[in-house]
Amino acid sequence: MDNQKTFPHEQGHGSEEQMLSQDQWSEVRAMAKAGKRIKQISRDLGVSRNTIRKVLRTQQRSGYQRTRNKPGILDEYFPFLQGRAPEVFYNATTLFQELKARGYKGGYTTVR
Repeated sequence: MDNQKTFPHEQGHGSEEQMLSQDQWSEVRAMAKAGKRIKQISRDLGVSRNTIRKVLRTQQRSGYQRTRNKPGILDEYFPFLQGRAPEVFYNATTLFQELKARGYKGGYTTVR
């Protein structure tokens, strides 16, 4: 185990640093071709077994594209909420009823 190459695994979901580089991708495939089991590759590289399986299932490394943030259902009502919420002591029921009167189509739990 002394000569084995390991790759750091950052904590935190969704960080781009967690993606495997092309070198790591190739290393996973080479280790599997050499007969190593998924569990052992996972341990050696510090990568989850599911990630190893994904690499081995696909023929080519796919790029990562972060989805764009779409506007929230309450975004257009923020100016109203910023002014009105303190006046009603942040009472969600009152705010919800007033938003409904202004055309809000969402649910109570989103306002809450």
